[in-house]
Amino acid sequence: KEERGKLEAFLLDTQSQISLLERAVGITFLYTGMRKEDLLNLKLSDIDWAQNVIRYSQDKNGNINVLPLRPVVGNYLLEYIQNERPVGDCEFLFLSKKKVRGKHQRFNISELVNRLYGLTGIRQGRVRKGTHLLRHSLADELVNSGSDLAIVSKILGHKDPETTLGYLSANIEQLRECALDVSHD
Repeated sequence: KEERGKLEAFLLDTQSQISLLERAVGITFLYTGMRKEDLLNLKLSDIDWAQNVIRYSQDKNGNINVLPLRPVVGNYLLEYIQNERPVGDCEFLFLSKKKVRGKHQRFNISELVNRLYGLTGIRQGRVRKGTHLLRHSLADELVNSGSDLAIVSKILGHKDPETTLGYLSANIEQLRECALDVSHD
């Protein structure tokens, strides 16, 4: 929770010296819980600005997932599209500024997220890193704030809510409330 808060504060701080691409990717991961393959394959046409949803085909199972386009995500996506995204006919939302054979390429999302971890001072050393942790942290945050497991499962694109249980870490404060007092008088 602490690391998620630190990353969120860094991404929302307009003084942070990161590109609009890095900010938009980080914010999108943080607030949608999308898998990295799905974010990498996200197309401009997957953003339905009129309905305020992101509608995409999941790479893992081919199912269509529909997520609310939260204002914070939509605002940073729009800023990236209008001010930094390379102009061209490529359908993918997130593109590198570099060209190969005259075409803009997609980029290494894992490297980008690990760079954000480094800039915020989280996930340093020999600890687990990567994009999937943001998916887990969103699930934790939603459940700990009272969201129904079925809703969290739908957001993550799981067919079975039981799958979502593996994403949740034990909330030590909630566990303490359930513990029996073993103090001796």
